[in-house]
Amino acid sequence: MEVTHLVRCVFSSAWGRTAWLMLPVAIWYGAGDIRPAAAECSPTHQQEADLAYGTAAEFLAAGKVLTAIPGLESALNICPEHVTTLMALGKAYRDAGDLLKSRADSLATANAGGAAKMTMDRAQLLYEKSKSTYAKFLALRGDAAEAADYAGQALTLVRLKDYAGARASFIKARALTPDDCNVLTNLAVMHAAVQDYRSSVATYEEALQNCPDQADKIYPRLADACKKGAEKETKIGNNADAQIYSAKYQQYASEGGGSTAFSLAVSKMKNLQYGEAITLFQQILQETPGKLPARLNLGRCLVAQGQHGAAVAEYEQYLAVDPDNEKAHAELIGALVELKRCTEAQTRAQQAVARFQAKGATHLGWIYYHYGVALECTGDYAGAIDKFRQSLQSGDSELAQRAGRQIDRQEQFIAREKKKAQQGG
Repeated sequence: MEVTHLVRCVFSSAWGRTAWLMLPVAIWYGAGDIRPAAAECSPTHQQEADLAYGTAAEFLAAGKVLTAIPGLESALNICPEHVTTLMALGKAYRDAGDLLKSRADSLATANAGGAAKMTMDRAQLLYEKSKSTYAKFLALRGDAAEAADYAGQALTLVRLKDYAGARASFIKARALTPDDCNVLTNLAVMHAAVQDYRSSVATYEEALQNCPDQADKIYPRLADACKKGAEKETKIGNNADAQIYSAKYQQYASEGGGSTAFSLAVSKMKNLQYGEAITLFQQILQETPGKLPARLNLGRCLVAQGQHGAAVAEYEQYLAVDPDNEKAHAELIGALVELKRCTEAQTRAQQAVARFQAKGATHLGWIYYHYGVALECTGDYAGAIDKFRQSLQSGDSELAQRAGRQIDRQEQFIAREKKKAQQGG
């Protein structure tokens, strides 16, 4: 199966739409979404480029990509460093290439070989333009580049069958959003595309940990990566590793079965029907106690229902089998705090930090966050501030907002205690 089709499978399975829309690539559909342009152009040129971009954006919003491209190119002629336009044009070239590729495929089916080749050549040219535009865009963005920017670049490189380059871009996206399910899944696909099945299996397994609601879609691909990994290790004489991957293949292939009930339970969970989801996950676990995503989802549903004691039991059972899921550790700590088992929560947090320290700050964010909450629980507000600040190093934007609010909260507690002490004195 061609890798572009693999990405399409991941896309349509997870979201019910075509391959090239799966990842949250940069949005540019209206003038209200314009990002600030780079400061390389004069204010007059920036303003003119903004106007040119705004007109082109109206065509983009209407789905008229081919019509929008000349306007975007005009904006860049006015201000070559206009970041907003570069972002939009990189994607527009790719989307236009997709349109022409689809047209070429139709012509080929109709036995119009000459016209099909000419159209496909035009599509390839647009993909190449997309590639160079993304390269300039990311160079200008520098350290401000976001995961979606690298994901957009990766999708273009997939069209050009530059799977190694696409993998490198997805790796950069993952560094910025380590828990993003779509990035993890597509990165696993790219690992497999370059026959790095070890990394593919490891990344699929990480996606399975972080995204248990997508387990029924991940299992078949994970099983396939294990199977190919076993075959590759056998060919190079690593029989011990081949046996490990063969065992994993058997495990994941069997887990992939009977996904109808699981899908229904996940649907209930996503629709906030936690009571029904809990019942379904419990039924699944009665039949297959080893189905870890069902157990993790059950714990999360129980938390949502305020049944923290039952949730702790599920998290502990889950972690007894899969102790390397940092997110599950963080959620367990949070559930313990809700039960006012604060000292125990702090101990768990200390153990989790020690366990995952070597993986780096991106993997410790939520653990440090819940560690801070556990310290607040026992009145150690200064210690809590320290943990919340450490959580900021993960680079998670959602976590940064929460941690920032928590830091303000702890400072208010400290000020209140100081005031009480002064009044008492």
